Amino acid sequence: MTETNFLQAITDRLAIEDLIVRYAEATDSLDADGYVSVFADDAEIALPNGAVLAAGREQIAAVARTNTTRFSLSGSNHSVMRHVVTNLRLRVGNDEAEGRYYVMTLAHDAGAKKPELLGFGRYEDRFVRHEGQWRVARRVMHYDWGNDGLAQQLRVGPYTPPEYRQRPT
Repeated sequence: MTETNFLQAITDRLAIEDLIVRYAEATDSLDADGYVSVFADDAEIALPNGAVLAAGREQIAAVARTNTTRFSLSGSNHSVMRHVVTNLRLRVGNDEAEGRYYVMTLAHDAGAKKPELLGFGRYEDRFVRHEGQWRVARRVMHYDWGNDGLAQQLRVGPYTPPEYRQRPT
């Protein structure tokens, strides 16, 4: 590997790591535009069973706007949840990359008046570079462990009401 290729590989990896952190920050700060900006125009968000939760920028934007309304902490610009991403593994090519990392989600439990672990899972992402910018092209969200009581209270995961579930048109 030449020095130029080596530097490009490091630059690409850092850009993708930054993209992942920007997603978590946008989610936690209810920044719908920031949330949408990490995804490619034709991106998909899916579950391991193949169910697609959102396809394309328009549906992903609808998810972001819905989340902004649903998860506002006392009308602030912060969510009742916090996402921690860790153990990142990336395989970067020229204009495509794959990544797998853990996501720990903490949420405010109004009843207990403290944060609780809502869920622990992993994201498997495929990234593409478009016009010099890395974006998520496909995300598969794996939920490994969860707090059913808190999920039910917040109406997330399997307890998400049908009107908030996005489906491709």
